[in-house]
Amino acid sequence: MRGIEGASTEENIESNERNISSLRLRTALKVSCVINNIRGITVHGEENLDLIPPGSKPIFVCSHVTDGDLLVAAKVAAEKFDLLITSQSTNFSNPMMSASFSLAGRENFVPIEFKLNKDAHLGRIPLFNSQDYKLMKESMDSGKAPLFAAHNPTYGSLPDNGGVGAIYLSQLTPDSVIIPIGVDLHSKDGHVMNAETPVKNVLKGFKADVNIGVPFKLDKIDGIEQLDSILAEKPSAETNKTVSSIFKKIREQSGILMSKMAGLLPKEKRGKWEPDIAG
Repeated sequence: MRGIEGASTEENIESNERNISSLRLRTALKVSCVINNIRGITVHGEENLDLIPPGSKPIFVCSHVTDGDLLVAAKVAAEKFDLLITSQSTNFSNPMMSASFSLAGRENFVPIEFKLNKDAHLGRIPLFNSQDYKLMKESMDSGKAPLFAAHNPTYGSLPDNGGVGAIYLSQLTPDSVIIPIGVDLHSKDGHVMNAETPVKNVLKGFKADVNIGVPFKLDKIDGIEQLDSILAEKPSAETNKTVSSIFKKIREQSGILMSKMAGLLPKEKRGKWEPDIAG
């Protein structure tokens, strides 16, 4: 079998396996769009992908104002990148979702966990399964490009608060850039795609405008590399103060992402966010 010139047999085998895995994912995404009656996808801003600096590692982040946004964004991005799609850990114990992941290639998906710590000292501070992000970072080093939802799922417009997973991963990966993707998935009568109404989704049918934003980097958050070890310690007044300060900065950067996301969505889907369309 002819492989990549100069590469070892093991490298050629790994490359072939990844090509097959990527093809498997792209095929599954196309089939899923057909099943969900997404009949037309128009992509805007594809030229912004050429602005990713050479050697940078892309982190894609898309809107989640319908249950179809992530699917459509993944289909578009997977045409040019080897994706690693993040999904809530509970989805992996759902028989139907788990089966879908297996058909599309389980290695193309990674669980991500968000928990609220009810400890009296820490209050409602998001905690991460740090191993998830370490694995994502390792996957990025081998050529994978993670795809996150920018926020918890909503049905109509952006929520008041954005997610923090993509921000945290970007902080752990200094040579990364974030690429926002706004998905305007619409039906003729305004029906919003909802996983709870699969039959109605199919009967209505959808078209999608996908807006790819300009890649951007965020300022380094001081102390972010210590967060994992701090959260593992017994809470104290000092660690509480440090954690609160770090998460405040993460939330501020999440707000920057949400403003950029708003600039990629129609006005009625922006929620409270003022659009940031700067490069």
